[in-house]
Amino acid sequence: MDEANIKVLNACCELIIRDMNVTSVVDYLIGTNPPVLLRYHANDIMKITDSEERNRKFLTILQQRGKFNAFVHFLEALKNTQQNELYTSILDRSKEPISAKNSDKNQDDKGIALGKLANLPPPGATKIDEALQR
Repeated sequence: MDEANIKVLNACCELIIRDMNVTSVVDYLIGTNPPVLLRYHANDIMKITDSEERNRKFLTILQQRGKFNAFVHFLEALKNTQQNELYTSILDRSKEPISAKNSDKNQDDKGIALGKLANLPPPGATKIDEALQR
């Protein structure tokens, strides 16, 4: 998963952990093609009894599954499972510009100061929005 999407998830982490119904999201993500989550991921998540801990485990696994377009599929899962407030909060956050204030580091991987990028949307934000509007 790219750094911008991870930052969005981290910024919304408290809300996701507290409010997400992970069962329906996991079921949705197993059914994507290719699957974002595999059955053993689902088993690892669902064996946890505390809902907040379950959601934390889900977020950890989701961030590791980025090469499967995990962030976009996660947003689709929230939308399709009627978790609209959570969906809207994360989508809105993904459209916010990157700023050094909201960043956990002051430099990106290429050494460019994030402050210079303050007016640019996160990479893929437009693509995410277009994909979800379809």
